[in-house]
Amino acid sequence: MRDAAPGSDSLLEPPSSELDEPSAPPRSVSGHFSQRDLVTLGAVVLLGLLLRLAYLIFGTGKLALTSDAGQYFEIAKNLATGHGFSMQYPGLAVHETAFRPPGYPLFLSAFFSIFGASAGLARGLNLVLGLCVIGLTFLVVRRHVGYVAATAAGLALAVMPNLIANDTYVLDEPLALVLIVGLIWTLLAKRWWISGGLLGLLILTRPSAQALVVVIAVWLFFRAGWRPVLKVVLVAAVLVSPWLVRNWVQLGEPIMVTSNGYNWAAIYSPTAQHAGGFIDPSLNKAYNKDRLIQLNELDWSNFLQSQGIHALEHHPAYVLHIVKGNLNTFFEITPSRNVAPERLDGRDINVVQDTMFVFYLELAVGLVGLALAWRTQIAQLFFLQGAYFAVVSYAFIAVPRLRAPFDLALGVGVGLSAEALSRRRAQRRGQREVDATQVTLAG
Repeated sequence: MRDAAPGSDSLLEPPSSELDEPSAPPRSVSGHFSQRDLVTLGAVVLLGLLLRLAYLIFGTGKLALTSDAGQYFEIAKNLATGHGFSMQYPGLAVHETAFRPPGYPLFLSAFFSIFGASAGLARGLNLVLGLCVIGLTFLVVRRHVGYVAATAAGLALAVMPNLIANDTYVLDEPLALVLIVGLIWTLLAKRWWISGGLLGLLILTRPSAQALVVVIAVWLFFRAGWRPVLKVVLVAAVLVSPWLVRNWVQLGEPIMVTSNGYNWAAIYSPTAQHAGGFIDPSLNKAYNKDRLIQLNELDWSNFLQSQGIHALEHHPAYVLHIVKGNLNTFFEITPSRNVAPERLDGRDINVVQDTMFVFYLELAVGLVGLALAWRTQIAQLFFLQGAYFAVVSYAFIAVPRLRAPFDLALGVGVGLSAEALSRRRAQRRGQREVDATQVTLAG
């Protein structure tokens, strides 16, 4: 989308040219981003940095890594020290694992092998990734929408509490968001081969991203035809294939991750249904008699998955109970339900509660912005990726940290709302000037 002249309302116009011809660069010297753009970008990123450093120093920076973060750190450390893609969980000894996707541990291990493994380094790397998300989002929105939208979107992401918390703990969300923004940028720029590479890396980074290929392929087919779809899917498949082959050789099946079985049992097993919510099959006493199966990761995953699937087949309506509860937690309708998972994810509960209003505000303004600009391709892509990951979460686990792709879409939506408001004000101002000129001429 090109920068609109005052008086236009191009946010509501269909994006007929965004993929048909190269996107026009913003007005600036030599076709590059202007000095004003770069100064604003620096200011927005600096704000994001200060808020994240404050959260680290005065919040949870010294907390030990537990749960998912501890597992990512262990795998990355083992990779860096020559012990392969391995960890102890869910068995009793260190073993080759596919419980976590490889992208984020491989990223960490590249730095661990040079500087040594430390939680501080891992947190710092995530902080840098979080700032990259802010900066890249600013640039792509500036290029395809306008200066006001880019500034508002960057500010929204800089102050989003959930993203600040993710960017200061050892979780895969910041890396996944960098890949998502890059994917959207390259799709809009018609860089199909690069889009396929980024999509493949995203699948290797975020365990629930596999079916996003279908969403992107369908959208791309209607926007650009089957040839770009073929290129994107082909490159993504080539990148993912080595991981599948590795798991076939090491574990016995060409499986993406073995955590799916855990999720099925944690949410839908007879024990979980009896409890009415999440249970941890690795710790729950109901599974004590099955601990020997836990020594083999693939067998344990298959066993847990069969538990969940068979229980759901007997009580299919139970999925409605899960979706209802997950909608509650996802949208913070009853924030107290998220206290336990927030603590597991290294959050400061006091900060979470004190800043909850920011999420509610960005939720309202962001959804309005995405709706206003729905016919534009940039709005469609950001919304579709956020909606995809949200829907996947509704069916299983919808803790706040997993909301990050949706938060990214909301941040862009805030920018789109600001742009629409700015252009409407310009339109009214222009109309007043026209009216004043007509009155003068008439006089």
